[in-house]
Amino acid sequence: PMGHSMWETRDKSWGEQVQELADVREAWRKNPLARRIVGLVTAYVVGNGVTVTSEYRPLKKFIAAWWVANRMDLRLADWCDALTREGELFVVLYPARDGMTQVRVRPASIIDEVRVNPEDYEDEWLYHDVTLGFADDDASWWRAPSQAGAAASSAGQPVMLHYAINRPVGSIRGESDLAPILPWLQRYSGWLQDRVRLNAGVRAFLWVVN
Repeated sequence: PMGHSMWETRDKSWGEQVQELADVREAWRKNPLARRIVGLVTAYVVGNGVTVTSEYRPLKKFIAAWWVANRMDLRLADWCDALTREGELFVVLYPARDGMTQVRVRPASIIDEVRVNPEDYEDEWLYHDVTLGFADDDASWWRAPSQAGAAASSAGQPVMLHYAINRPVGSIRGESDLAPILPWLQRYSGWLQDRVRLNAGVRAFLWVVN
């Protein structure tokens, strides 16, 4: 694979990213406030759903069939949750023989490197997937549609799309909405636990007042 990025140092190190993503995921699973915050963002962004259509009838028919085949109504909320938690989505398009592309999302925590055009960091070329191996060979990399080799996607080769939020200028990776407030959520949880213990201690005494 080609295109080593000259912009790597503008992002957090891979170790920092992995730890942050693990912390965010753990908070979302166990902290009701963290889950509620993510849910509020999704409720605001997705609402009652998103509709895609076209005035051109054949295209409108295809979009409707593609939407149903990929169960998009069920996936939108989960994808928005993931975007809020992780700050980015890595979407894989799998072309099928019948022309109906299947859509899947890979976790940000398994994409350890994004290679870009050395002269334009917004022109992404390759995405390294640690679950496919650490060897620097084609088998462990997903290709972006902009790659010349991605033209073979019509023959059944998948391609990857990358969507990021909270991305500082000059950075490639997105950043979580939830990560900056994790310390404050932990402090609040600690304060709440102290109050519960204090109240439990007070109730453990019998006060006799004359």
